[in-house]
Amino acid sequence: MAELLWLVMDHLRRSDLAQRGQSAIGGRAREGIERVRLFIEENPARDTSVEQLSRMAGMNRTKLRSLFKRLNGMTIFEYRQALVMKLAEEMLRQQDLAISEIGYRLGYREPSSFTIAYKRFHGHAPREARRPRQ
Repeated sequence: MAELLWLVMDHLRRSDLAQRGQSAIGGRAREGIERVRLFIEENPARDTSVEQLSRMAGMNRTKLRSLFKRLNGMTIFEYRQALVMKLAEEMLRQQDLAISEIGYRLGYREPSSFTIAYKRFHGHAPREARRPRQ
């Protein structure tokens, strides 16, 4: 389900970009946004401030937020959250770790915060991801 959601989000992002015509965004700005996107993908559990990401992109916070959403179809937070929840789903299905441990590894300080975020994103509790599908 998470993989399907990810593919749909990516398709919508690409469709939106094609409709808008990205030509108004310069090459340096695109490169900066791409650096930020790759950093988030490589470090989804790392809590990095928008200020740090804006320095990485070489632009101010407002421009980063605006261009990131324009190029990726979602905010920086939504993008990071989708990655973290995709990892959470994979870890719950493939690893024999406690749910609280998975939450800690994904950057949540409290197990209840992880459970709430997971349920909000996936529509079911983390423990249900471990149940065999019938």
